[in-house]
Amino acid sequence: MAMSGRELVVYRERLGRFEEVGFVGTSEVALTFSYSDSYRRNDSAQSISHALPLGAGELPPSAVKSFFDGLLPEGSMRRVLSASFHTSEDDLHELISRLNDESAGALVFKVAGEDPAWGRGYESMGDFDFERLAAFPREFAPHAAVRSRLSLAGAQMKVGLHFDAATGAWQYPKGAAPSSHIVKACDGGFPLQTINEAVCMATAVRLGFDAAECRLIPIDGSDPLLAVKRFDRIDAGSEFLHRLHQEDFFQALPKFGDKYEPTDGNYANNCAKLINEESANPFGDRAMLFSRLVFDWAVGNADNHLKNHSMLWSDDWSRKSLAPLYDVTSTTVYPEVDREMGVSFGGSRRVDQVTRSEVAATAKACGVGEKRGLMELDETIEEFPAALQASVEAICDQGFELAEEMGDRIKKDFLKRRELMA
Repeated sequence: MAMSGRELVVYRERLGRFEEVGFVGTSEVALTFSYSDSYRRNDSAQSISHALPLGAGELPPSAVKSFFDGLLPEGSMRRVLSASFHTSEDDLHELISRLNDESAGALVFKVAGEDPAWGRGYESMGDFDFERLAAFPREFAPHAAVRSRLSLAGAQMKVGLHFDAATGAWQYPKGAAPSSHIVKACDGGFPLQTINEAVCMATAVRLGFDAAECRLIPIDGSDPLLAVKRFDRIDAGSEFLHRLHQEDFFQALPKFGDKYEPTDGNYANNCAKLINEESANPFGDRAMLFSRLVFDWAVGNADNHLKNHSMLWSDDWSRKSLAPLYDVTSTTVYPEVDREMGVSFGGSRRVDQVTRSEVAATAKACGVGEKRGLMELDETIEEFPAALQASVEAICDQGFELAEEMGDRIKKDFLKRRELMA
């Protein structure tokens, strides 16, 4: 295929090696993507998205836009980056070309003739960079993204970094070197936001969930930062971590048009259908999806939208499974946040108005079964307070005493929901 000046070559990382997948370009009206002929002939070729099948034919522009837009930052982070690049927030091609070395999943974007493995390495952080991130997240996070040509989806202020376990040093990725962690900062909108997420994620682990590993980083005079270990990066014993491909459910289901469930959206049902079609363990992953919805209800996470659920590819791209739990925050502790769940049990969709019958219906729709679904709800109701308390105490023991205040607020809201359901 001939390359135009506006096209980027898309590479995937597979087993630590880069392989050409296809090309991203622009037409007069939309972003375009096509798989290369050489990739189609590759025996290990797999589609990069549920919505972008490998078979021949023109790919729907809406699906192309949804997938690649889903790799880019949102909200104020995108506004700042677009301004620094002197481009529109809607110019996906330009944003991808500037933030092309590291994003969610296993894709890297390069101009024709450029070796994706060239220039990989790491650069030490400045002595006070964490302090700057904590104090000025809206200025520092976009600067770090430009510096590392790294794109992190979502609206929260965060940076992608590499942690060198041998030296204990945090580093900026250079070239297409992979990051190992995403480090998040409170940006002033929601008090104790990082402690909130740390408490929620620790509680999930105590309840038996496979969840992204998190730890708080203390900052004098500021809220702590939260370092989240990337589940789409694995140590395979080579010089660099290996990338694992992933796709969030909003990328995979572009027909919905909104990551938050509208009235009669039936997102849980459709997520379960997606798992059925994609997962190597469909029953186990459908059951896990349902369990997560129950946990979201218990912890008060109404921001559980489609981008907070993902499928994860194996290192050789041969199998897919539901990705570990991530980005869980109790939103009900903030009165100004909408209380309608991003992926709900149906009904009114308000987290405070979930009924046992709606939980049973969702369990049935997910293929879990009504009886088993209600048993799991009851077990969560019984076990959640102790798991929350133990998590709060562990985080307080690490020196973050404000976790107790956050835990009290989460528990208070949970007890109200439990009473309303009863």
